[in-house]
Amino acid sequence: MTNPYKVVVFSSNDPFAGIMLRGLLNSTSYTVEKVYFEKECMGGMGSVEVFRKVIKSSGWRYALYQGFELLFYRFMTKILTLKEKALILTPLDICKSSKIDYDHIDISINRDGFHDRNECDILFCFRFSKILKGPLLSIPKLASINFHGSLLPKYKGLGSIFQALHNKESEIGGSFHLMVQKIDEGHIITRSKFPIDYTRSVSYHHLKVYYESSLMFDRLADNLNNNIREENKAEEKQYFSFPKKSDVSSFKGKLLELKDLITAWKLFSYYKI
Repeated sequence: MTNPYKVVVFSSNDPFAGIMLRGLLNSTSYTVEKVYFEKECMGGMGSVEVFRKVIKSSGWRYALYQGFELLFYRFMTKILTLKEKALILTPLDICKSSKIDYDHIDISINRDGFHDRNECDILFCFRFSKILKGPLLSIPKLASINFHGSLLPKYKGLGSIFQALHNKESEIGGSFHLMVQKIDEGHIITRSKFPIDYTRSVSYHHLKVYYESSLMFDRLADNLNNNIREENKAEEKQYFSFPKKSDVSSFKGKLLELKDLITAWKLFSYYKI
C-alpha cells in the first residue's frame, strides 16, 4: 500500500492496550494521528468501584486475579523501562516516547469533541470501556474497528478468555471487527488463532491473545483493501458479563501464576519503539 491509513485510536491506558498500540505502530500500513484516553473507566466508575463490582459478580478469586494481573504487568513495564529506555509499554508512555499526539476524553464523547483535526481513515478501539455512538463511528472515511479478545462470534462481551477456557474450547484468539451500534456485532475483518494450552493460566492466554493479535495489523490492512468481511452472527445469543461466582469456583485451571511474568517479559521485550 502506497499511502498508509491515517488512524485515530481510542484506548485505555493498560499494558494490554499497549501491546496493541505497539503492534499498530510497528506496521507500515498506518500512521497514528492521535490517541484518545478515557478519563474514567466503565461509565465513570473508579478502580475501587470496579473492583467491588467484580467481587459482587464473580467473587474474591476472580477480582484478585484481575487486580493482580494489571499490577503484575504494570510492574513489569517499570522494570523494563529501567532496563532499557525503549521498553515502555503503557499507551500513554508510548505516545510520549514516540511523540504521538494524545488527549483525554470524558464520558460525554461526541462528534464535535472528537473531530478537532483532519479526517481520519480508520478509528481503532483498544480496550476502551465506553460505547462509541453512531455519529462518532461515522467520522472515519473507511472504518471504525474494535479489537475483541475472542474468536467472534463466540464469547461476545466481558471475560471472554476466561469463558473460553472454562468451556474447554480447543482454540482461542482475538478478532478485529467493524463497530456498529450493537456491541461486538459488526462484520469480522480478521482474527488471530492458536491452540489453548491447559497447563497454562488464563492470564498467559490473555497475554498471548493480545500479542498474537498485535501481529495481524498488516493482514487487517490487506483485508480492508480487498473488502474482505465475515458475518458475525452466532446461532444462539452469546454475550457475557463478569463470570458467575459458580463458574469461577468450579474452574480447575489457574487464573494467574508467577511464570506469567516470564511470558510478559518475553512478549513485552519483543517490540522496540
